[in-house]
Amino acid sequence: MNEYNPQIEKILDDLAEMSCEALQGKQVDVLRLAEPMLKNLLMSGFDRQAKTRLQKEVEDRMEGRCRDSLMHRGAERSGVTGKLQAKFDEVAKWQATQPKQEDGTKPANISSATDA
Repeated sequence: MNEYNPQIEKILDDLAEMSCEALQGKQVDVLRLAEPMLKNLLMSGFDRQAKTRLQKEVEDRMEGRCRDSLMHRGAERSGVTGKLQAKFDEVAKWQATQPKQEDGTKPANISSATDA
């Protein structure tokens, strides 16, 4: 695990806890609950500071929290954290695209655009 600022650390810990709950069979809609956290993670600069992918960070933290639940469930763990990674990538891509700026006002019709 890498060291991050306290806000990023808390978000990563919360994501790992939610993922553990999902593996333990608790009815947790991980992606719906994680989306605001993923946006905060992005705004906090995780994508710039991270030396590893989000999926790996969450998996490492899960090992410390729910070792019993992970005993023979590596594929399921990878499935949950893979969905988190895909959602994070989607949020990052969406945040990176900016709407095109208009070049000012445009004339309503041709006669208003000419001096005729």
